[in-house]
Amino acid sequence: MRRTGQEVMQATYTWFRDHSGEWPHFDGIDRRLNRYRDKPLDTARIIRRIPQRYLKPLNYIDGRPDPAGKVVLRLEGVARCQGSDDDVNRFMAALRLMAQKDRSYDPPPDKIGCGIPISAQWLAIELELPLMSEPHSIRRLVALLETEDLVSSDEYA
Repeated sequence: MRRTGQEVMQATYTWFRDHSGEWPHFDGIDRRLNRYRDKPLDTARIIRRIPQRYLKPLNYIDGRPDPAGKVVLRLEGVARCQGSDDDVNRFMAALRLMAQKDRSYDPPPDKIGCGIPISAQWLAIELELPLMSEPHSIRRLVALLETEDLVSSDEYA
C-alpha cells in the first residue's frame, strides 16, 4: 500500500482514538490531511485505492464521497496503524470470550437466531478493561466489534 493510503488510515485511526470510538466524517479527514500541505492530497482518490479489507466502503454522492459519510476502518486496517496494539488485542480477546460464551448458550424460544446477549458492561468486566485509566476503551472495542458485524446495538452478537 502506498504511503498516502497508510497516512489516511493513520489519520482515521488517530481520530477514532482521540474521539472515544467515533469514526470521523470524510470531510474531517480530508481537511485534517490537507490543512498544512502546500500541494493538497486527493483524499477521495486515495481512499478508493485502499482495499476493502482495511476500510469499509464509503457512501458517494455524484461520484464523490459524502462529506458527512463516516470513514470506518476494519480491524485489519486498524492493525496497520501505530498505537493500535491495545485495541487489536482487546478485540481478539473479546472474540475468544464471545466464542466461548456462544458454545454454552441456549437461546430462549423467542430469541432463536438472535445470537448471544452481550453487553458492553459484561465485556468490560470479563476482559478487565482499564476503565479508570482509559474510560473509552470499551467504546472503541464495541465500535470495532460493530464494524466487523459481530455485535449490534440491541446487545445481541
